[in-house]
Amino acid sequence: EGEPEGGDNGDGDVVDAQAGAVPRQLTTYDGADGAPDGASAPAWSPDGRTIAYIRGGAPKLIYYGQQDLALVPVSGGVPKILTADYDRNVTQPAWSADGKWIYFTVEDDRTQVLARMPADGGKIERVVDGRRVVENFSMSSGKIAVLNTTTEPPSTAFALECGTLAQPPHQTHPPRPPIHPARVHDPTARPQD
Repeated sequence: EGEPEGGDNGDGDVVDAQAGAVPRQLTTYDGADGAPDGASAPAWSPDGRTIAYIRGGAPKLIYYGQQDLALVPVSGGVPKILTADYDRNVTQPAWSADGKWIYFTVEDDRTQVLARMPADGGKIERVVDGRRVVENFSMSSGKIAVLNTTTEPPSTAFALECGTLAQPPHQTHPPRPPIHPARVHDPTARPQD
Protein backbone atom coordinates (compact mmCIF):
# COMPACT_ATOMS: atom_id res chain seq x y z
CA GLU A 1 0.00 0.00 0.00
CA GLY A 2 1.24 3.48 -0.82
CA GLU A 3 3.85 2.03 -3.20
CA PRO A 4 3.10 1.78 -6.97
CA GLU A 5 2.77 -1.83 -8.07
CA GLY A 6 4.97 -3.63 -10.55
CA GLY A 7 4.31 -6.72 -12.68
CA ASP A 8 1.19 -7.38 -14.73
CA ASN A 9 -1.30 -6.11 -12.16
CA GLY A 10 -1.15 -2.41 -13.00
CA ASP A 11 -3.52 -0.81 -10.53
CA GLY A 12 -4.22 2.89 -11.01
CA ASP A 13 -2.62 5.29 -8.56
CA VAL A 14 -2.72 9.09 -8.27
CA VAL A 15 -0.34 11.40 -6.47
CA ASP A 16 -0.54 15.12 -5.73
CA ALA A 17 1.99 17.19 -7.67
CA GLN A 18 3.95 18.32 -4.62
CA ALA A 19 7.13 17.27 -2.85
CA GLY A 20 6.67 14.39 -0.45
CA ALA A 21 3.22 13.43 -1.75
CA VAL A 22 2.35 9.76 -1.35
CA PRO A 23 0.65 7.79 -4.17
CA ARG A 24 -2.97 6.83 -3.48
CA GLN A 25 -4.34 3.65 -5.06
CA LEU A 26 -7.59 4.11 -7.01
CA THR A 27 -8.16 0.68 -8.53
CA THR A 28 -7.73 -2.84 -7.17
CA TYR A 29 -8.68 -5.16 -10.04
CA ASP A 30 -6.75 -8.48 -10.16
CA GLY A 31 -5.88 -7.86 -13.81
CA ALA A 32 -4.38 -4.86 -15.52
CA ASP A 33 -6.03 -1.49 -14.93
CA GLY A 34 -4.76 -0.24 -18.24
CA ALA A 35 -4.40 -1.88 -21.65
CA PRO A 36 -2.07 -4.92 -21.35
CA ASP A 37 0.25 -3.48 -24.01
CA GLY A 38 0.38 -0.10 -22.27
CA ALA A 39 -0.93 1.68 -25.36
CA SER A 40 -3.87 3.43 -23.69
CA ALA A 41 -3.14 6.20 -21.23
CA PRO A 42 -5.79 7.10 -18.65
CA ALA A 43 -7.78 10.26 -19.43
CA TRP A 44 -8.81 12.89 -16.86
CA SER A 45 -12.30 14.35 -17.21
CA PRO A 46 -12.44 18.08 -18.05
CA ASP A 47 -13.62 18.86 -14.50
CA GLY A 48 -10.76 16.81 -13.01
CA ARG A 49 -13.06 14.61 -10.91
CA THR A 50 -13.05 11.35 -12.90
CA ILE A 51 -10.48 9.23 -14.75
CA ALA A 52 -11.42 7.12 -17.78
CA TYR A 53 -9.14 4.13 -18.29
CA ILE A 54 -8.98 0.72 -19.93
CA ARG A 55 -9.46 -2.24 -17.62
CA GLY A 56 -7.70 -5.33 -18.94
CA GLY A 57 -9.26 -8.76 -19.12
CA ALA A 58 -9.15 -11.48 -16.50
CA PRO A 59 -5.53 -12.49 -15.81
CA LYS A 60 -6.20 -16.17 -16.59
CA LEU A 61 -7.24 -15.17 -20.13
CA ILE A 62 -4.03 -13.16 -20.76
CA TYR A 63 -4.47 -11.40 -24.13
CA TYR A 64 -7.79 -13.11 -24.87
CA GLY A 65 -9.48 -11.21 -22.07
CA GLN A 66 -11.69 -8.33 -23.10
CA GLN A 67 -10.51 -4.77 -22.49
CA ASP A 68 -13.26 -2.53 -21.12
CA LEU A 69 -13.74 1.20 -20.70
CA ALA A 70 -13.98 2.11 -17.02
CA LEU A 71 -14.41 5.27 -14.94
CA VAL A 72 -13.16 5.86 -11.42
CA PRO A 73 -13.66 8.95 -9.24
CA VAL A 74 -10.38 10.71 -8.41
CA SER A 75 -11.59 10.87 -4.80
CA GLY A 76 -11.78 7.05 -4.77
CA GLY A 77 -14.62 4.59 -4.98
CA VAL A 78 -15.82 1.66 -7.03
CA PRO A 79 -14.95 1.87 -10.74
CA LYS A 80 -17.86 1.89 -13.17
CA ILE A 81 -17.32 -0.43 -16.16
CA LEU A 82 -19.07 1.24 -19.11
CA THR A 83 -18.52 -1.46 -21.76
CA ALA A 84 -18.99 -4.64 -19.69
CA ASP A 85 -21.79 -5.84 -22.02
CA TYR A 86 -19.97 -4.84 -25.23
CA ASP A 87 -18.17 -7.82 -26.74
CA ARG A 88 -15.30 -5.87 -28.33
CA ASN A 89 -11.96 -4.60 -27.07
CA VAL A 90 -11.77 -0.85 -26.58
CA THR A 91 -8.68 1.37 -26.25
CA GLN A 92 -7.53 5.01 -26.16
CA PRO A 93 -10.18 6.77 -24.03
CA ALA A 94 -10.57 10.55 -24.44
CA TRP A 95 -13.16 12.96 -23.05
CA SER A 96 -15.10 15.49 -25.09
CA ALA A 97 -14.37 19.09 -24.05
CA ASP A 98 -17.76 19.38 -22.32
CA GLY A 99 -17.29 16.07 -20.45
CA LYS A 100 -20.52 14.60 -21.82
CA TRP A 101 -18.90 11.99 -24.10
CA ILE A 102 -16.03 9.57 -23.97
CA TYR A 103 -14.40 8.69 -27.29
CA PHE A 104 -12.40 5.48 -27.81
CA THR A 105 -11.31 3.02 -30.46
CA VAL A 106 -13.05 -0.34 -30.93
CA GLU A 107 -11.51 -3.52 -32.38
CA ASP A 108 -13.98 -5.34 -34.61
CA ASP A 109 -13.38 -8.04 -37.23
CA ARG A 110 -9.87 -7.00 -38.33
CA THR A 111 -10.72 -3.29 -38.09
CA GLN A 112 -10.36 -0.58 -35.49
CA VAL A 113 -12.92 2.21 -35.57
CA LEU A 114 -13.63 5.37 -33.57
CA ALA A 115 -16.66 5.32 -31.29
CA ARG A 116 -18.15 7.33 -28.45
CA MET A 117 -20.65 6.89 -25.66
CA PRO A 118 -22.25 9.15 -23.04
CA ALA A 119 -19.96 9.57 -20.04
CA ASP A 120 -22.71 8.30 -17.74
CA GLY A 121 -23.15 5.13 -19.85
CA GLY A 122 -25.55 4.28 -22.63
CA LYS A 123 -25.49 3.47 -26.30
CA ILE A 124 -22.17 3.25 -28.14
CA GLU A 125 -22.11 5.24 -31.39
CA ARG A 126 -19.57 4.60 -34.11
CA VAL A 127 -18.11 7.90 -35.27
CA VAL A 128 -15.67 6.59 -37.90
CA ASP A 129 -16.66 3.15 -39.18
CA GLY A 130 -15.88 0.85 -42.09
CA ARG A 131 -13.04 -1.37 -43.30
CA ARG A 132 -10.20 0.68 -41.81
CA VAL A 133 -7.89 1.01 -38.85
CA VAL A 134 -8.08 4.20 -36.83
CA GLU A 135 -4.54 4.01 -35.46
CA ASN A 136 -4.87 7.08 -33.26
CA PHE A 137 -6.98 10.18 -32.78
CA SER A 138 -6.66 13.54 -31.07
CA MET A 139 -9.28 15.97 -29.83
CA SER A 140 -8.94 19.71 -29.26
CA SER A 141 -11.41 22.60 -29.17
CA GLY A 142 -14.25 20.36 -30.28
CA LYS A 143 -12.36 19.11 -33.34
CA ILE A 144 -11.09 15.58 -34.00
CA ALA A 145 -8.04 14.53 -36.01
CA VAL A 146 -7.74 10.88 -37.02
CA LEU A 147 -4.73 8.85 -38.18
CA ASN A 148 -6.41 6.37 -40.48
CA THR A 149 -5.30 3.57 -42.77
CA THR A 150 -7.01 1.18 -45.14
CA THR A 151 -5.63 -1.48 -47.48
CA GLU A 152 -4.95 1.19 -50.14
CA PRO A 153 -3.07 4.33 -49.01
CA PRO A 154 -0.54 4.49 -46.17
CA SER A 155 -1.51 5.94 -42.80
CA THR A 156 -2.93 9.40 -43.39
CA ALA A 157 -4.12 12.20 -41.12
CA PHE A 158 -7.72 13.33 -41.56
CA ALA A 159 -10.01 15.85 -39.93
CA LEU A 160 -13.42 14.56 -38.89
CA GLU A 161 -15.90 17.09 -40.25
CA CYS A 162 -19.65 16.54 -39.97
CA GLY A 163 -19.17 12.78 -39.69
CA THR A 164 -16.88 12.57 -42.74
CA LEU A 165 -13.12 12.14 -42.90
CA ALA A 166 -11.60 15.04 -44.81
CA GLN A 167 -7.93 15.21 -45.67
CA PRO A 168 -6.61 18.70 -44.95
CA PRO A 169 -5.21 20.33 -48.13
CA HIS A 170 -1.74 20.72 -46.64
CA GLN A 171 -1.64 16.98 -45.91
CA THR A 172 -2.25 15.74 -49.44
CA HIS A 173 0.49 13.58 -50.85
CA PRO A 174 2.82 15.19 -53.40
CA PRO A 175 2.69 13.79 -56.94
CA ARG A 176 4.59 10.55 -57.21
CA PRO A 177 4.99 7.79 -59.74
CA PRO A 178 1.94 5.55 -59.91
CA ILE A 179 2.11 2.43 -57.80
CA HIS A 180 0.03 -0.66 -58.21
CA PRO A 181 -0.61 -2.15 -54.78
CA ALA A 182 -1.69 -5.75 -54.47
CA ARG A 183 -5.43 -6.22 -54.23
CA VAL A 184 -6.50 -7.20 -50.72
CA HIS A 185 -9.40 -9.55 -50.12
CA ASP A 186 -10.97 -10.35 -46.79
CA PRO A 187 -10.50 -14.02 -45.91
CA THR A 188 -13.65 -16.10 -45.64
CA ALA A 189 -14.25 -19.60 -44.35
CA ARG A 190 -17.25 -21.85 -44.05
CA PRO A 191 -17.56 -24.58 -41.46
CA GLN A 192 -17.76 -28.21 -42.64
CA ASP A 193 -21.00 -28.87 -40.79
